[in-house]
Amino acid sequence: MNFEFYDNAGYLYTARFSVHATNTNGRYYIALDDIRDSTGASVGADILGRTSFGSTMEVDTSINYMPVNGSGAATLTGQIEFQDAAGATIAGSNKNFNEDITWTNADDAFLQAVYGIQPGHGITKYKIDAEGGLSVLEPTSVKTTFYAPLATATPVTSNKKLTVTHADQTSITLTPGGPYVPDGGAPAPTAADLAKYYGLNVTDEKVKEIMINDNGSITVTKKDVDRAAYLEFDPGTGKFISVGGSGEGLITLGLAGANGTTFKDITLNFSTCSNVNNNGSSTISSAKGNSDGLGSGRAQGEMISLSVAQDGIITAAYDNGMSRCLGQIATAAFANPSGLEKVGDNLYQATKNSGDFDGTGVDITEGGGKMQSGVLEMSNVDLSQEFTEMITTQRGFQANSRIITVSDTMLEELTNLKR
Repeated sequence: MNFEFYDNAGYLYTARFSVHATNTNGRYYIALDDIRDSTGASVGADILGRTSFGSTMEVDTSINYMPVNGSGAATLTGQIEFQDAAGATIAGSNKNFNEDITWTNADDAFLQAVYGIQPGHGITKYKIDAEGGLSVLEPTSVKTTFYAPLATATPVTSNKKLTVTHADQTSITLTPGGPYVPDGGAPAPTAADLAKYYGLNVTDEKVKEIMINDNGSITVTKKDVDRAAYLEFDPGTGKFISVGGSGEGLITLGLAGANGTTFKDITLNFSTCSNVNNNGSSTISSAKGNSDGLGSGRAQGEMISLSVAQDGIITAAYDNGMSRCLGQIATAAFANPSGLEKVGDNLYQATKNSGDFDGTGVDITEGGGKMQSGVLEMSNVDLSQEFTEMITTQRGFQANSRIITVSDTMLEELTNLKR
């Protein structure tokens, strides 16, 4: 689940969460995996380490790992023995499984007691799997090629061994079952073996407990997870129950501790989530702000316009929909404005008659005045100069138009001479 948010300067960041199943129906855990900037680069371990979300907790998991860089199919070896309905071990039943066994006369009693195979069967070679099923290998003419143990015979497996082979032809022998603590001593595999044969880094993943499966895979059943919280739903209805223990559905993404000048804490609300059976897949998404879009933050904006109000307040509009007051135009107040001395164009200076300017200025509306933006004041224009330029422009236009007329007449006369 990706959650986008903005910092105090309007730059976009993405918090990346992952949601994992647990062994409890309806219970998941959600973990904060990373925070990335607008370019997709991670903010780094330092900032992430100072970001809080949930807590570090031990979780029950069921994460499977298959052998990597190896043969893929592991070989299961060991011994199996059978018991009758009374729990007594059947004579001669201690056999190696997943190995070819050559029949001898001593096997007949065992085959009859466990599988109901009568003497004279003709079997010369057979194999027993880890569940106790018998497959006839030779001769192929035997009509029945597979036998399951009789109801009176219960197979009991013991001394199971699992061989996993790497591409470099090295191998390890594991004992199926568990739970095992990595590096906890035999029969648990070492951390180095798990990294080489399964690609599992138990230190980075903070693995605390694993199970070894008969097919050669391993299952991580217990691990520590940083910045995580349980997300719980009602298994019957799918309705939200809690996140991080909060029935209100609120949990804090603590960013202020990472860099308080750039980030603020964000409250995430999971109360509208529900858990629906969707053929084994689930989707969870996030949205900025509340249902009305409030509190979603703003991207960094470029100024697109300026406006000046009648009270002189300057407001800037930005392309992200925001507007900000940049300041206010103050007006200079004099005891006698009529005593100001005009020094040219639209400029005046204070005199003893007008009084001095206090250097602060006042709100123009205090004296009942107002400002009008986009209006050219009369005092900004020298009328005599403007009229002179207008007359000059007009006369120039007239002269140019006469030249065109004369040129047209001359061309007409040339045309007539040719005729």
